[in-house]
Amino acid sequence: MENKNVEKLKTTLAAKGYKIDLVKAKAVEIIDHRGIVRAVVIPAKSDTGKLMLVYISGKNSVKVGAVEIVENGGFKQTKVYYVDYDGKVKSRTYTIQDFSGCSKCVWTCTFECILQNCVVPEPPSVCSLCQPFLTCCLPAPVPDNPCCAAAIICYGAMATGCHLWCIYDCGQRGECP
Repeated sequence: MENKNVEKLKTTLAAKGYKIDLVKAKAVEIIDHRGIVRAVVIPAKSDTGKLMLVYISGKNSVKVGAVEIVENGGFKQTKVYYVDYDGKVKSRTYTIQDFSGCSKCVWTCTFECILQNCVVPEPPSVCSLCQPFLTCCLPAPVPDNPCCAAAIICYGAMATGCHLWCIYDCGQRGECP
């Protein structure tokens, strides 16, 4: 089923003009006491944007999807593609609003930093380090579960780090005072 879903996504993306770059594909394997999780991220480009095809397999689960980033008239749009339960490729689009100057630089950079750290797992990525806390939280997502607090702290620290780096970086580029 999962390989069929990958093929469905690849066909949809090829129809949009995307060419997959298998040479730049990255794979990671995370092993802990719960088992093994494998992720493969395959970049692709077209004339209008770039995307990452993602294949993640774990103990009892396989997920496939793609994340596309497109510049569209001053806006950056992120479109997430996935295969729905009915077997059809669907997508959702998120737009980063056009705001100006320093804010635009910092928030666009922060979004891209978080996306890169979580979608393209370079061992050990921050998201892969936070994942065990989230996995522990999900069966009992209640305020007094210490795993949930740890997941929030871990992911929050990563997002804050991205944001602070981007404030510095945008300042170095002259986009922020």
